[in-house]
Amino acid sequence: MIKNCLKLAVGLFFLAQSAVYAQTYPEIKVAAPIEAVKIYIQGAEVLHKQSLNLTQGRQTVIFNGISPKLYEQTVQFSAGAGVKILSVTSQTNFLAPKNPPANIKALDDSVALVKKRIAELNDELQAYNQERAVLQANYNTKGNDKDLSLENLKNSADFFRERMLNINKQVTRLTGLIEEQNKRLFDIKLQLYEWNASQISLTDVLVVLEADKAKTVSAELKYIVGDAGWAAIYDLYAGEVEKPINLMYRAQAYNNTGVNWNEVKLALSTADPLESATQPTLAVWNLNNTDYSLNNNIYGNANGGYAPQQKQMMLNDNSAVRFNDSKRGMNMNAAPATDEIVYNQNMGYVQQIMGDDFQNGNDYNTAKFQEWAMKKKPEPTVGLTTIELPEMNAEFDIPQKYTIPCDRKPYSIEIASHSLPAQYNYLCIPKINNNAYLIARILDWEELNLISGSVNIYNNNKYIAQSFLNINNLTDTLYVSLGKDQNVVVKRTKIKNSSKKSFMGNQKKASLAYEISIKNNKSTPIEIEIQDQIPISDDKDVVVTLEEKTNAEFEPTKGFLAWRLNLAASEAKTLTFSYSVKYPRERIIKVEMGRQRKMAAPKF
Repeated sequence: MIKNCLKLAVGLFFLAQSAVYAQTYPEIKVAAPIEAVKIYIQGAEVLHKQSLNLTQGRQTVIFNGISPKLYEQTVQFSAGAGVKILSVTSQTNFLAPKNPPANIKALDDSVALVKKRIAELNDELQAYNQERAVLQANYNTKGNDKDLSLENLKNSADFFRERMLNINKQVTRLTGLIEEQNKRLFDIKLQLYEWNASQISLTDVLVVLEADKAKTVSAELKYIVGDAGWAAIYDLYAGEVEKPINLMYRAQAYNNTGVNWNEVKLALSTADPLESATQPTLAVWNLNNTDYSLNNNIYGNANGGYAPQQKQMMLNDNSAVRFNDSKRGMNMNAAPATDEIVYNQNMGYVQQIMGDDFQNGNDYNTAKFQEWAMKKKPEPTVGLTTIELPEMNAEFDIPQKYTIPCDRKPYSIEIASHSLPAQYNYLCIPKINNNAYLIARILDWEELNLISGSVNIYNNNKYIAQSFLNINNLTDTLYVSLGKDQNVVVKRTKIKNSSKKSFMGNQKKASLAYEISIKNNKSTPIEIEIQDQIPISDDKDVVVTLEEKTNAEFEPTKGFLAWRLNLAASEAKTLTFSYSVKYPRERIIKVEMGRQRKMAAPKF
């Protein structure tokens, strides 16, 4: 009896609790505009602000039009003192009306018109095909009529030929028109695809709260979304030796959250929006296992010399998958991997773009599609890569408001402009080529809160090249190549009658000598560094001796020679160096290394 009463009491308790949770409260529906967005390297924090008229007691505030790519666990709501938050949940609103932008609606109307025109042309084509079939059947019947006179047969043949020719012409014309309309339909749908016209269902955020009294409050809703982010890009302007370098710091930001950001206050951050609340722990720092290297300048290496850094650092895409899930739309393998894109290889994209209107056998290979495919834009997803970030998080408040549509495209945002002191000199390695390159050495760049990114380099407002800035750099000087200067002439020649071979018993000796001439044809003085080398040997039987170096700095372990010269306007100088190699007479040693190039050539 007692056990049954206990079961009944427990059942009534849970029934009462269910009734409380099932209870509905007065609803306040809010379409709060986006006030501000903080864009992270991956993801973004979205802030809504709205004034709410609350009644005393419990009520449900429903925020409409929220991105479906939000992280539910990051939703935060605040409404000031006297307001108790009971629960915050989210749900997809499949019934909300979708109001496409005017440009998308115009294209949707064009799709309907083109499809109607294609249907009309197909009806006309079908009528001609049916007439041709009937004509062919009647002609065959008359052809078997033995009582048909020669005159009637001739007349029938003339009529058949003329009518059949007219039908064939109309069929050809209509087939061409239908093909044109199909391609036009494809181009319109491709534009819709580019504009991300698929209207996804948005999300409602439901906040159940309790107010101590009826009042008007200023409420804030904040949450993190995926499928958004930014990357750094720099414009570096230099060239005038007496003036500092101007470094323009920009961001390329994209929004694919399902909601446009219209005239919002922006901030950019290098922090991790999903950083764990768990305290960190230290790991052993072993220098022998580190990946750090000095060879990370835009232009330069750890040895004090210069070597163009053409490639980016090694990137490990698999390590940057924090937002890589289906809800964020960040499938890194979905986009084409190469630029050699052809129509047949992209048939999957064609079918995806055309949808239910795709028909096998139709030619959708339009010029617009070729241009889109070759440029790989827009890619259906945004790929991820790994970059180096400063040890301390940086945040940049953007003074002016920006609009970033939800279309997957990168939009440029100006972050800052820095005027940096620089030192200039020329560099030439005539053994490789005779060009003199202007090098800018930028000092104290580490205090600028930069992150790794592409750099567009300009010399006197003329675009030179794009390089890559890797902040994983242990030096305080950044080297930038500003291109070659034809007004500095350098020539390297082998000195005649000084290069020879001789024999001494079982030893062979080869001697070589070179002359380097430098002429400054500029109207201003310059500083130039000339680099060359001699071979080195780890074999005790092969001995290399530097005979002459004309005051060059010499690194014996590497065989490098370097001259640092100051040349006045129109001044010329000549440098010489020579070396010898002794080795056993029976050995074959290559004592001179010429410049070698490889290039594709016709084969007949």
